[in-house]
Amino acid sequence: MAALDPGEREAMGPMLVETRDYVERARSRFSNLVQPAIEGTAPWALEMRADPKRYGFSFDLAAAENSFTKPTLVIAARQDTVVGYRDAWNILEHYPRATFAVVDRATHGWPSESTSLLAALVDDWLERLENTEQST
Repeated sequence: MAALDPGEREAMGPMLVETRDYVERARSRFSNLVQPAIEGTAPWALEMRADPKRYGFSFDLAAAENSFTKPTLVIAARQDTVVGYRDAWNILEHYPRATFAVVDRATHGWPSESTSLLAALVDDWLERLENTEQST
């Protein structure tokens, strides 16, 4: 982390592992993926934060949760300091066909760090979804 300037250190947040290679990969991901995404969504995100009621669900989420029986995939990052992971466990009762995965050594941006794991989980979910649709 010492190789980063103070602004980069603050923007990238806390690191789980701070080897030079890890920091360099994180820096690359941040500047090539995360920062452009933040900049690209900033106008929309600011608008949504200003009036969150405009961006609610168009359906009754509680009713949908009580009747959703299709394959579901819930992935949470164990070290996610933005949204956490424990609250996701509480919704599983409403999704009887859910796969629930908590990824260790993972922060809010873990999908960009662990693309093969994300792909495997999504591939499994898509296969389960396809099998469900074929049997109906």
